[in-house]
Amino acid sequence: LADGEKRTYSDFGAKRVWISGSKKGDEKREATLQLCVCLSNSAPQPKVTIIFRGKGLRIKQEEKCSWDKRVNVLFPPKAWADNSICMTWAETIFPQAVDSEQASVLFCDNLSHQTTPEFAAALKKCSTTLHLLKGNCTDEIQEIDCGIGKKTMSRQCDEWLEDDTNLDRWVSGKVSASERHVLITKWLGEAWKEGCDTTN
Repeated sequence: LADGEKRTYSDFGAKRVWISGSKKGDEKREATLQLCVCLSNSAPQPKVTIIFRGKGLRIKQEEKCSWDKRVNVLFPPKAWADNSICMTWAETIFPQAVDSEQASVLFCDNLSHQTTPEFAAALKKCSTTLHLLKGNCTDEIQEIDCGIGKKTMSRQCDEWLEDDTNLDRWVSGKVSASERHVLITKWLGEAWKEGCDTTN
């Protein structure tokens, strides 16, 4: 639990409930997801991108090789889609998901770094037009990091924590950042696959 929340870790009636907590706001500091959904049934879904907190300067090759191959991993200092992250995504990740020979449209919310001329220009290089959505409606009309994806990730996390050794290590803070990164990419990769398979 995080301070200020009223959720419990387990379902009602569980014999063991996780009550170790952290200060309010920490639940948002581990990572941010960048989701891009293709509306064509004939094209594969783009890889999901996860933005972990940190500069990523001391990440060992062993960890990098263990990340789920279905997930792009980026590291800004605040685990947030800042300008450099948005430009990296537009210039190197998004082009992998589209055919530059065919025109396409990318619908984005009004995150400031997605509204810049530079961001639009990067998309234009792969024949994509940027269309900004009306403000304050992201949750209603765009894919966000909740719903089936969150449920799938939560289920996988629950299954991993059913092992008492894993639960004790998690609660006591003995799961390293490197191990968390690997676990989260694997949970996310499976959640994204399951979500895409469900909606196709």
